Amino acid sequence: MISYEIAQYLQPATDLVVLALSFAAFQKWQSLDANKLLTQNWTSPTIITVVFTLYSILIGFRPPSGILFGDSANYAMLYGWNNLGNIDQWINNGEWLFYLIQSVCYEYFEVSIFFTVIMLGYMFIALKGIKRLFKNNTYGALLFYIGAFSFFSYATNGIRNGLACSIAILAMSYVAFPKKNYLVFALLCMAAYSIHRSTILPIACMIASLFIKSTRPIITFWVISIFLSIVAKGPIESFFSGLGFDDRLSGYINSAEDYAELGYKSGFRPDFLLYSFMPILLGMFVNSKLSRPDSTYNFLLNTYTLSNSFWVMLMNAAFSNRFAYLSWFMYPIVLAYPCLRMNVWRKKQGATAGIILLIHTLFTVFMVLFY
Repeated sequence: MISYEIAQYLQPATDLVVLALSFAAFQKWQSLDANKLLTQNWTSPTIITVVFTLYSILIGFRPPSGILFGDSANYAMLYGWNNLGNIDQWINNGEWLFYLIQSVCYEYFEVSIFFTVIMLGYMFIALKGIKRLFKNNTYGALLFYIGAFSFFSYATNGIRNGLACSIAILAMSYVAFPKKNYLVFALLCMAAYSIHRSTILPIACMIASLFIKSTRPIITFWVISIFLSIVAKGPIESFFSGLGFDDRLSGYINSAEDYAELGYKSGFRPDFLLYSFMPILLGMFVNSKLSRPDSTYNFLLNTYTLSNSFWVMLMNAAFSNRFAYLSWFMYPIVLAYPCLRMNVWRKKQGATAGIILLIHTLFTVFMVLFY
């Protein structure tokens, strides 16, 4: 296990390394037109595999500090009590797969190995989905993914949600293109739900986006959600609390004032709202530039926007960022797709993609170091 003194620098070090790599990509991309940027391979799959494995081991052997890594402390405590756990509770609430992974690891390994296993799944399952979505431009998409504001938090804090959403990314890749594999999609959705049942929201939004091809009604719904969160806060929260798809969400909604008294932020979040709007704004611009819509991009954008709409209606809840992650895990993918897979800016494609990547990563660095 790495020391506390080293562990406290893991997040800023990660973000600064990604920022340096993003700046290098910006330098390399700025002279490239769309044809060159969209067709070139940028790095060896072997290098990515080695780096991801080493990074997963490093993160896995972090100290289970609640101060540095939030719920890592709770997961470590529950792991130590695993033999006292009630498997019926996990089976009844549907999250049996995470219990199974935890129980198998508990039989043979100490908690750092368990954290490493979860981290390997978080990294490599998402990598598989990103490779399927971005083909030869996987490296650039990974910079967007690792440079995202929520990446590190769900590698070390909300690890179960992070793992489940990585599986959701892979599931998405099987229905994003015209040639779809609904069987694999369904199996992966079941696996994601069996790790963290809150993923039923993005799964439902993926299914809805298979039928709703246009982005306009979804974006309109997102805007309406803002007004609903302001003028109908109580009824909206009561409705979602009554659905019962995640008891944790109901607790956050019903205890927002109690958490606020303890110093946790709750209430209307214009900062998170503005952050969430960026991929939507980019999508509006991209679709205005295209003579023909890109069905894959519209599917990704609609899934993100629809998922985020439900967070917008519930942003007043305590820890609403946890609910926001059910859309934010798609954030870097929706940003990266028009940059790396679509001919939008023609001769300025590389320069524009590099600028978007840099702004995306700089925002994360700002939030970690200064906010």
